[in-house]
Amino acid sequence: MFSAFQLILKLFWLVLSLLLGVFVAIFVGSNTQLITLSFWPVPGQVTIVVWLVVILAFSVGLVIGALIIWVNSILYIRATRQKFRQSQINSDNKNKSENESYLVFDRSDVGQLSDNKKIKHSLSTYTTGP
Repeated sequence: MFSAFQLILKLFWLVLSLLLGVFVAIFVGSNTQLITLSFWPVPGQVTIVVWLVVILAFSVGLVIGALIIWVNSILYIRATRQKFRQSQINSDNKNKSENESYLVFDRSDVGQLSDNKKIKHSLSTYTTGP
């Protein structure tokens, strides 16, 4: 279930969202003046209310900011995955080299006697010569 902290946090965001909604409603109701916009390369003019211009500008900024954060997070995730894969490759290579060196330096040969008793010969018996 939810902890008390999570419940308080959700209530805080709910109250904050409601207050923001009330503020936007008051802003829209009190700014009903018409303005005329003209865009330089495009001929002609557009006449709209002030609140629409402000809310559209805010929305465009919100979308552009979200896209920037999204692109940065994709790049961060890609870099993190690449580092993780590289560390796995390095770890595998390290384990492989450790296993190979173990096999080379701790090598022993097991011989058998006529009565099926095993005797161990270390690697030094083969390297000391005749």
